Amino acid sequence: MNLALSQKITLLTLKPNGKNFLDKELAQINILAAALYDLKSSQHIDIDKSSFTILKENLDDSLIFLTPLFETLKNLKKKKLKQLTNSFNFSLTNKPGNQLVASLKASLVENNLATSDVKQSLLGKEKTIVLPETSQQEMLVAEIKNSLTTSQIAEDELILLALFTSSRLAKNYFNSEEMKTAKKVIKTYKDNTSYQSIKTIIDYHEATVAAAIVAATVQV
Repeated sequence: MNLALSQKITLLTLKPNGKNFLDKELAQINILAAALYDLKSSQHIDIDKSSFTILKENLDDSLIFLTPLFETLKNLKKKKLKQLTNSFNFSLTNKPGNQLVASLKASLVENNLATSDVKQSLLGKEKTIVLPETSQQEMLVAEIKNSLTTSQIAEDELILLALFTSSRLAKNYFNSEEMKTAKKVIKTYKDNTSYQSIKTIIDYHEATVAAAIVAATVQV
Protein backbone atom coordinates (compact mmCIF):
# COMPACT_ATOMS: atom_id res chain seq x y z
CA MET A 1 0.00 0.00 0.00
CA ASN A 2 1.67 3.20 -1.21
CA LEU A 3 1.11 5.42 1.81
CA ALA A 4 3.31 7.35 4.21
CA LEU A 5 3.93 5.57 7.50
CA SER A 6 1.97 8.24 9.39
CA GLN A 7 -1.05 7.64 7.13
CA LYS A 8 -0.87 3.89 7.74
CA ILE A 9 -0.72 4.32 11.52
CA THR A 10 -3.59 6.82 11.45
CA LEU A 11 -5.72 4.42 9.40
CA LEU A 12 -5.05 1.49 11.75
CA THR A 13 -5.79 3.59 14.84
CA LEU A 14 -9.40 4.14 13.76
CA LYS A 15 -12.27 1.90 14.81
CA PRO A 16 -15.09 1.30 12.28
CA ASN A 17 -17.19 3.91 14.12
CA GLY A 18 -14.45 6.55 13.82
CA LYS A 19 -13.27 6.39 17.43
CA ASN A 20 -9.71 5.39 18.34
CA PHE A 21 -8.53 1.94 19.42
CA LEU A 22 -6.04 3.76 21.68
CA ASP A 23 -6.65 6.64 24.05
CA LYS A 24 -6.02 10.03 22.50
CA GLU A 25 -2.53 10.56 23.90
CA LEU A 26 -1.21 7.13 22.90
CA ALA A 27 -2.72 7.52 19.43
CA GLN A 28 -0.97 10.86 18.96
CA ILE A 29 2.36 9.50 20.25
CA ASN A 30 2.10 6.74 17.64
CA ILE A 31 1.28 9.17 14.86
CA LEU A 32 4.01 11.62 15.92
CA ALA A 33 6.71 8.92 15.79
CA ALA A 34 5.51 7.75 12.38
CA ALA A 35 5.46 11.31 11.07
CA LEU A 36 9.02 11.89 12.31
CA TYR A 37 10.10 8.83 10.36
CA ASP A 38 8.36 10.15 7.23
CA LEU A 39 10.21 13.45 7.52
CA LYS A 40 13.51 11.73 8.22
CA SER A 41 13.28 9.17 5.42
CA SER A 42 12.35 11.91 2.93
CA GLN A 43 15.36 13.98 4.10
CA HIS A 44 13.32 16.87 5.47
CA ILE A 45 14.96 16.42 8.87
CA ASP A 46 17.82 14.51 10.43
CA ILE A 47 17.67 13.00 13.92
CA ASP A 48 20.73 12.36 16.06
CA LYS A 49 20.01 10.90 19.50
CA SER A 50 17.88 13.54 21.24
CA SER A 51 18.22 16.35 18.69
CA PHE A 52 16.97 17.03 15.19
CA THR A 53 18.06 19.28 12.32
CA ILE A 54 15.88 20.85 9.64
CA LEU A 55 17.27 19.97 6.19
CA LYS A 56 14.59 21.46 3.93
CA GLU A 57 12.78 24.77 4.18
CA ASN A 58 9.55 23.54 2.60
CA LEU A 59 7.61 20.29 2.60
CA ASP A 60 7.37 18.18 -0.53
CA ASP A 61 3.84 18.11 -1.95
CA SER A 62 3.63 14.37 -1.25
CA LEU A 63 3.88 15.06 2.50
CA ILE A 64 1.82 18.24 2.70
CA PHE A 65 -0.42 16.60 5.34
CA LEU A 66 2.52 16.79 7.77
CA THR A 67 2.51 20.60 7.69
CA PRO A 68 1.38 20.97 11.36
CA LEU A 69 4.36 18.91 12.54
CA PHE A 70 6.91 20.43 10.16
CA GLU A 71 5.96 23.98 11.12
CA THR A 72 6.16 23.07 14.81
CA LEU A 73 9.63 21.62 14.29
CA LYS A 74 10.83 24.74 12.50
CA ASN A 75 9.44 27.05 15.18
CA LEU A 76 10.90 25.26 18.21
CA LYS A 77 13.72 27.30 19.73
CA LYS A 78 15.52 24.18 20.93
CA LYS A 79 15.62 21.42 18.32
CA LYS A 80 15.19 18.65 20.89
CA LEU A 81 12.82 15.67 20.85
CA LYS A 82 11.89 16.41 24.46
CA GLN A 83 10.68 19.90 23.53
CA LEU A 84 8.71 18.41 20.64
CA THR A 85 7.03 15.90 22.95
CA ASN A 86 6.11 18.65 25.40
CA SER A 87 4.68 20.76 22.60
CA PHE A 88 2.54 17.92 21.24
CA ASN A 89 1.43 16.00 24.28
CA PHE A 90 1.57 18.28 27.28
CA SER A 91 0.40 21.67 26.04
CA LEU A 92 -2.88 22.93 27.50
CA THR A 93 -4.81 22.55 24.25
CA ASN A 94 -2.55 20.05 22.46
CA LYS A 95 -3.24 22.10 19.35
CA PRO A 96 -0.26 20.82 17.29
CA GLY A 97 -1.20 17.20 17.91
CA ASN A 98 -4.87 17.77 17.10
CA GLN A 99 -3.96 19.60 13.90
CA LEU A 100 -1.61 16.84 12.77
CA VAL A 101 -4.20 14.12 13.35
CA ALA A 102 -6.91 16.15 11.59
CA SER A 103 -4.61 16.74 8.62
CA LEU A 104 -3.75 13.05 8.34
CA LYS A 105 -7.39 12.01 8.60
CA ALA A 106 -8.25 14.46 5.82
CA SER A 107 -5.55 12.89 3.65
CA LEU A 108 -7.14 9.47 4.21
CA VAL A 109 -10.48 10.80 3.00
CA GLU A 110 -8.84 12.39 -0.04
CA ASN A 111 -7.26 9.03 -0.92
CA ASN A 112 -10.54 7.12 -0.49
CA LEU A 113 -9.19 5.25 2.52
CA ALA A 114 -11.86 6.75 4.76
CA THR A 115 -15.08 8.73 4.57
CA SER A 116 -16.22 11.71 6.61
CA ASP A 117 -19.57 12.13 8.30
CA VAL A 118 -20.93 15.14 10.18
CA LYS A 119 -22.86 14.42 13.37
CA GLN A 120 -24.54 16.67 15.91
CA SER A 121 -24.13 16.42 19.65
CA LEU A 122 -26.99 16.78 22.13
CA LEU A 123 -26.10 20.47 22.34
CA GLY A 124 -26.41 20.84 18.58
CA LYS A 125 -22.69 21.23 17.94
CA GLU A 126 -21.50 19.67 14.69
CA LYS A 127 -18.57 17.26 14.71
CA THR A 128 -16.84 15.63 11.76
CA ILE A 129 -16.26 11.90 12.16
CA VAL A 130 -13.76 10.08 9.94
CA LEU A 131 -14.76 6.48 9.24
CA PRO A 132 -12.07 4.11 7.93
CA GLU A 133 -12.61 1.81 4.97
CA THR A 134 -12.27 -1.50 6.79
CA SER A 135 -11.26 -3.30 3.58
CA GLN A 136 -8.25 -0.98 3.34
CA GLN A 137 -7.37 -1.67 6.97
CA GLU A 138 -7.54 -5.41 6.29
CA MET A 139 -5.22 -5.07 3.29
CA LEU A 140 -2.71 -3.10 5.36
CA VAL A 141 -2.78 -5.59 8.24
CA ALA A 142 -2.25 -8.42 5.75
CA GLU A 143 0.86 -6.61 4.48
CA ILE A 144 2.17 -6.25 8.04
CA LYS A 145 1.58 -9.93 8.81
CA ASN A 146 3.31 -10.89 5.58
CA SER A 147 6.39 -8.91 6.64
CA LEU A 148 6.73 -11.27 9.63
CA THR A 149 7.51 -14.15 7.28
CA THR A 150 10.06 -12.44 5.02
CA SER A 151 13.78 -13.12 5.38
CA GLN A 152 14.68 -9.42 5.16
CA ILE A 153 12.23 -6.83 6.44
CA ALA A 154 12.29 -3.34 4.95
CA GLU A 155 13.13 -0.35 7.15
CA ASP A 156 9.65 1.19 6.95
CA GLU A 157 8.04 -2.19 7.67
CA LEU A 158 10.22 -2.61 10.76
CA ILE A 159 9.34 0.74 12.26
CA LEU A 160 5.65 0.22 11.45
CA LEU A 161 5.82 -3.11 13.26
CA ALA A 162 7.59 -1.49 16.23
CA LEU A 163 5.02 1.30 16.57
CA PHE A 164 2.20 -1.16 16.00
CA THR A 165 3.23 -3.49 18.84
CA SER A 166 4.72 -1.27 21.55
CA SER A 167 1.65 1.00 21.71
CA ARG A 168 -0.76 -1.96 22.16
CA LEU A 169 -2.43 -1.20 18.84
CA ALA A 170 -1.47 -4.61 17.43
CA LYS A 171 -3.62 -6.50 19.94
CA ASN A 172 -6.66 -5.30 17.98
CA TYR A 173 -5.41 -7.05 14.84
CA PHE A 174 -2.93 -9.80 15.89
CA ASN A 175 -3.51 -13.03 17.77
CA SER A 176 -1.16 -14.04 20.60
CA GLU A 177 1.18 -16.05 18.35
CA GLU A 178 1.47 -13.20 15.86
CA MET A 179 2.27 -10.83 18.71
CA LYS A 180 5.08 -13.10 19.90
CA THR A 181 6.48 -13.35 16.37
CA ALA A 182 6.31 -9.58 15.89
CA LYS A 183 8.23 -8.89 19.10
CA LYS A 184 10.85 -11.49 18.14
CA VAL A 185 11.31 -9.89 14.70
CA ILE A 186 11.73 -6.42 16.22
CA LYS A 187 14.28 -7.68 18.76
CA THR A 188 16.25 -9.43 16.01
CA TYR A 189 16.49 -6.40 13.75
CA LYS A 190 16.66 -3.58 16.25
CA ASP A 191 20.34 -4.21 17.01
CA ASN A 192 21.27 -4.67 13.35
CA THR A 193 23.55 -1.86 12.14
CA SER A 194 21.42 -1.53 9.00
CA TYR A 195 18.61 -0.21 11.17
CA GLN A 196 20.52 2.08 13.52
CA SER A 197 19.22 5.11 11.61
CA ILE A 198 15.71 4.47 12.91
CA LYS A 199 16.64 3.12 16.34
CA THR A 200 16.43 6.62 17.83
CA ILE A 201 12.83 7.01 16.71
CA ILE A 202 11.84 3.56 17.98
CA ASP A 203 13.52 4.16 21.35
CA TYR A 204 11.96 7.61 21.59
CA HIS A 205 8.53 6.17 20.83
CA GLU A 206 8.83 3.35 23.37
CA ALA A 207 10.00 5.73 26.11
CA THR A 208 7.19 8.19 25.41
CA VAL A 209 4.57 5.44 25.37
CA ALA A 210 5.89 4.08 28.68
CA ALA A 211 5.74 7.54 30.25
CA ALA A 212 2.18 8.05 29.03
CA ILE A 213 1.05 4.70 30.44
CA VAL A 214 2.65 5.44 33.82
CA ALA A 215 1.05 8.90 33.90
CA ALA A 216 -2.37 7.42 33.13
CA THR A 217 -1.94 4.81 35.89
CA VAL A 218 -1.00 7.47 38.45
CA GLN A 219 -4.04 9.56 37.53
CA VAL A 220 -6.32 6.57 38.08
